[in-house]
Amino acid sequence: MTSLTTLASGRLLHVEKHDGDDPNAIPIVFIHGVLHTSKLYSPILSYFSNRPRVLFDIQGHGDSPVPNTPSTPSTFAADIKEILEHVGFARADVVGHAGGCTIGIQFAAEFPEKVRRLVLMAPPPLPMPKDGIAKFVSIIRESGAGPMGQWMESCLGNKCKNDPEVRALVASEAAKIEPEGVVSVMDAMKEFEFSGIPQGIETFVVRGTEDVLSDKAACKNMAKLTGGRMVELETGHYFTLEDPKGTGEALKEM
Repeated sequence: MTSLTTLASGRLLHVEKHDGDDPNAIPIVFIHGVLHTSKLYSPILSYFSNRPRVLFDIQGHGDSPVPNTPSTPSTFAADIKEILEHVGFARADVVGHAGGCTIGIQFAAEFPEKVRRLVLMAPPPLPMPKDGIAKFVSIIRESGAGPMGQWMESCLGNKCKNDPEVRALVASEAAKIEPEGVVSVMDAMKEFEFSGIPQGIETFVVRGTEDVLSDKAACKNMAKLTGGRMVELETGHYFTLEDPKGTGEALKEM
């Protein structure tokens, strides 16, 4: 099922629900980060064919429009709650990548009864670097999202830096995104404040050994703050594109 969904709040988001072989299995919600779309997870969906899978494009990315009003971290948390209600699930495992990790953490903090397990892939450092976010927003406003594709390509691991197919996938993700969509998300993320992971939610932190954006110290700190276990994959920043098999199998074990 693929649709542009009107949430209870009135917000419009592109949502996809993929049924699993076991309709009673707990679903997985996949959250992408800034400058990506839900297509980031396409290469690994088949590894979870027994479970329902829910994907969506965050505001201003992919097929989700830029909202008319400002958003906050709580807005994103409410989005996931309403998406789960729309597709008929009460609880889920949540997987976030990069900026999607902060959305997943916010959702778990506000609606802990709806999260069984939290997987944070390439999480940003905590506390959020507000000066860095402001600089990033300034670049996007001046140059648009397209030029960021080249920067995104530089975040690939050594095995894929010269792979034209993977490079094209990464660049095409940025080219599909409206600059105001990126700005709307980053402005909200500036307000993110980490308050911990509620007890009872099992947490995993995943990093690529060649990831230049999510370094080992930041990931270790995230694992310590969340009480989670850190897992390393031999990739750069884009696990699912660089090594879908290794990423899919690693996530299945979590």
